[in-house]
Amino acid sequence: VSPLLSYPEKKEFNSEESFYIFFFPEGSLNVISRNKLSDDECSLMVRFARVFGLIYRRFLDLKQAEAQTREAKIEAALEKVRGRAMAMHNSNDLSSTSSIVFSELRKLGIQPIRSGVGLLTKDFHKVLLYAATASLESDALALVGQIDMSGNPCLKMQYESCLKKENYFPMLSGEELKSYYKELAVQISVPTLTEEQFRHEHYGYYFPFSEGYFYAWSEKSFSENEINILNRFKVIVDLTFRRYLDLQKAESQARESQIELALERVRARTMAMQKSDELGETAYLLFQQFSDLGESPEQITIGIINESEKVLELSMTMHGNRMNEVIKVSIDEPIVVNKIYVAWKEQKNILILDISGKDLIDYNNFRNSVRTDSVKNTNKENRRVINNAFFSKGIISISTPEPRPNETIRLLERFAGVFDLTYTRFLDLKNAEAQAREARIETALERVRSRTMAMYKSDELAETAAILFK
Repeated sequence: VSPLLSYPEKKEFNSEESFYIFFFPEGSLNVISRNKLSDDECSLMVRFARVFGLIYRRFLDLKQAEAQTREAKIEAALEKVRGRAMAMHNSNDLSSTSSIVFSELRKLGIQPIRSGVGLLTKDFHKVLLYAATASLESDALALVGQIDMSGNPCLKMQYESCLKKENYFPMLSGEELKSYYKELAVQISVPTLTEEQFRHEHYGYYFPFSEGYFYAWSEKSFSENEINILNRFKVIVDLTFRRYLDLQKAESQARESQIELALERVRARTMAMQKSDELGETAYLLFQQFSDLGESPEQITIGIINESEKVLELSMTMHGNRMNEVIKVSIDEPIVVNKIYVAWKEQKNILILDISGKDLIDYNNFRNSVRTDSVKNTNKENRRVINNAFFSKGIISISTPEPRPNETIRLLERFAGVFDLTYTRFLDLKNAEAQAREARIETALERVRSRTMAMYKSDELAETAAILFK
């Protein structure tokens, strides 16, 4: 039970020491003594070992209970995020859903200095980056921009490990860290680090999932347990973003169906036109369709370019009100109309005119000079953005106080394309009808001419007059 151990090289120790081991089920209580223990002392230590065995079993029970409690908290956090992800109704719910991920991580004691999500794009080495931000009120996840992952070794490794579906845990310090932040700052907005922060090591944790990667940066390395938690949260982030992309796709399909229906209504109305002065009604229909699609133009105009008269013939609606008159404006008007005419001659698809100040006042004065009603010059209206989409015979334009997003411009361009086809068809029919009318006139004239040439006597003039009347 107590072997003798000698330490001849240790001059300060006795030449002999006794090593006693008193076992309990999970281990042992060890005693080193310069003198041998008596039987009573050994019996006492045996009793202490039994007590310590009880203490250690209690320690293990508590440790297991704490682990179970910790696991329950982790599962509750994961379930909370999972439930919120499945309850997403539209893609706008992404930020509120994803923010729960970072809130729950903080509650579990994991507090990175930066964290977020990167989504792969169709462009090689390009990633859409969503960054998490924390405040006293709440956490949030917001799109900060698209970044090129090929300009820095660490960024490149992040991208390649994501493609390989491998975890990547970089550690940066000194010049490497400065270079990394400098590259990020060129492309997106990132927190500014102090010189003191640059002296510390930064630890990155990248966990790939089906659509991209989940990441976190910390000034201290995470424990194996913390890494395991992050890895488990990655699965929920994956679920959230797959749900988001599915909703986004469904919304895109629904939106496309709405647009196609609107285009079909405009197509049908244009094909049903009998006279060119019905363009005002078509402009009103355009306004309705744009409003139904969530756009908010103050004015929609259909302009037909008449080069022979050097005018632009405008049919429009203002604030949803029909304007029955067709306004003719000179293509020499310099602020708006001439620019439209030049762009049309150059066969451009889109022209955006942003006018303000004196140009806006002068243009409104010009419009008032050619209209029966007037456009008031107010201090509130200090800007007018006119978005023009061209077709073969003219323009479709929408006017708003502020610039419109690219989606609106593309939508306007699609309406112009549909209107071009149907309006061209309308002109063809109009031309065909004019030709048919001319043919009927020529036939009638020929009948009268033939009857007149067939007269033998002057008293046949009455019969010729009857044919002329018919």
